[in-house]
Amino acid sequence: MKSNSGTNIEYKSELREIGAARRQASLLNAELQAKIHQIDSYFEVPSGLLKQRQEPNRDPVWIFYTRSVNELVRPSDWSFVPEDVVFKQYAVQDQEPLVVVTKLREYWRMENVRIHFDRVRGLGLYFELEAQVIPTCTESACRDKVQQLVDTFRPILGEPVTASYAHLLLRGGVGHEDG
Repeated sequence: MKSNSGTNIEYKSELREIGAARRQASLLNAELQAKIHQIDSYFEVPSGLLKQRQEPNRDPVWIFYTRSVNELVRPSDWSFVPEDVVFKQYAVQDQEPLVVVTKLREYWRMENVRIHFDRVRGLGLYFELEAQVIPTCTESACRDKVQQLVDTFRPILGEPVTASYAHLLLRGGVGHEDG
């Protein structure tokens, strides 16, 4: 059963060459799970980020999350939120999205780590790691795993990014939050 909330340790950067990234993931015995077209509509809320994710042949889901913008390897707390709760708590049903992010995501998995190669419309290629904090992998252990993977992929990575794709699009592609 899919969890309704959790903590991930994340890292994101520009990606220079997707073919090399695929080869490196294969060498690490990561398994390609899916290639998914995703549309994320972001809505303005008082704190954190609220998005509605749409994928072909699936019902839309609402995801609320908060994360640090001051670290490259950082925690992200997330939760799936039922639509009726979203409408009641955030009253977004009559709002236009702040921004819409369209991407083609290659989703690879290695133990509790999701490796994403994203082709984001209007931005380009990105690399993202999400290590799910679970009972057998503490936040500290997840940070170590993510840092080891960043070091392994480093030759094919571009600049690190601390902003969400939504913020990047809103700011014309600049990758770092301003404090």
